[in-house]
Amino acid sequence: MAREPDGDNELQRLKRGQDAPIVASVRARARTAFAQFAENAELAELVYDSLTDGGSGADRFWLVFQHRDVQIQLSVRAVDRAWDMRARLDPPAGTRAELQLDDAEIALVETGNDGDFTFRGVTPGVMRLVIAGSATSAPLHTDWFVLGRGSH
Repeated sequence: MAREPDGDNELQRLKRGQDAPIVASVRARARTAFAQFAENAELAELVYDSLTDGGSGADRFWLVFQHRDVQIQLSVRAVDRAWDMRARLDPPAGTRAELQLDDAEIALVETGNDGDFTFRGVTPGVMRLVIAGSATSAPLHTDWFVLGRGSH
């Protein structure tokens, strides 16, 4: 018979600072992710997720990233075992968008001049958008986000 976790003991253990050790590979990936963020880059923070706000289902949802000069609205739709994504910049800006995948040496790149970028057949994983030629002088990076298999 499976033993139920004891929430009170878990809470006490966390209060004493005895949380589970962080796996070395997780630490290494975290350090790499922060190291990849160039000193001259600007960050657009995640400010809205329609899944956590109950505004959508797992097969179609929206993420919104905010920077002081531009907002990135990302529409995500499940297609088979992959994702189609459409990014829109408000105000329209940017001439190049990269979708950087955490476990890949290369990025998916789209070009345009109206602030709309589309990526099709994106495999599940950890990723972020990088917009160049936007309202900011430096490249604009979104927070990292995760797209899973059929859910986010």
